[in-house]
Amino acid sequence: MPVTINGTSGSITGASIPVSSLGTHGILQIVSAEHSTQVSTSSTSYVATNLTVNITPSSTSNKILVMTSSPVHIAEEPGTDAQGYLSLERDSTSIATAIFGDHTGNAARADDWGQISLLQLDAPSTTSQIAYNVKIKSGSSGWTAEHCVNNFTATIVCMEVKG
Repeated sequence: MPVTINGTSGSITGASIPVSSLGTHGILQIVSAEHSTQVSTSSTSYVATNLTVNITPSSTSNKILVMTSSPVHIAEEPGTDAQGYLSLERDSTSIATAIFGDHTGNAARADDWGQISLLQLDAPSTTSQIAYNVKIKSGSSGWTAEHCVNNFTATIVCMEVKG
């Protein structure tokens, strides 16, 4: 069967690689999602950002490499400190976290804008569908944490790695 590569779309047709020929650590599937609606919270408990993707591993021995990138903002006005937190979760279990924040010390405003990336090689040991998602919380109820600030796009990518 001839292999065709479309230079415009980047799609490849007619190619078939048996999983057995990949050896250990071949990439079996890639799924991704984007979200660009701002979520703001003053909650000190994690809330959904709606950045989520589902993947169904083909073997319990395979791993999932999860990568996320999120535009974030944290503010307190007036204030001197503000911290926000992101949690990468498999279903409802946190598998990675990140903190972002500011300490100005001037009592006028604490303010931090950034792009936070999370990377985790997960071993879910299942062949059932998994939902990976990102949640956000504020370090204090007086602070406002924002995900997809100004409606910039956040992304999540999952790769199933042959185990």
